[in-house]
Amino acid sequence: MDDALTEFEAAINTYPEVVDCWLMTGNRDYLLRVAVRDIGEFESFSTGRLTKVPAVASIESSIPLRRVKSGLARSS
Repeated sequence: MDDALTEFEAAINTYPEVVDCWLMTGNRDYLLRVAVRDIGEFESFSTGRLTKVPAVASIESSIPLRRVKSGLARSS
């Protein structure tokens, strides 16, 4: 594995705010699900910690407004 990816994954595993992390295909390397109390805590996490990881070149954030559907995966 690339050293930058290994370094990123090691850092992410130390952050309790990150509850899920997926290695992705396509334009982005990783997708994180972050659980924080409010937008201020999210800002502190993203600007104070996540952007300080040397392997992080850019961040794109999306905030969910509401869940429209939830369910389990379909079985074959």
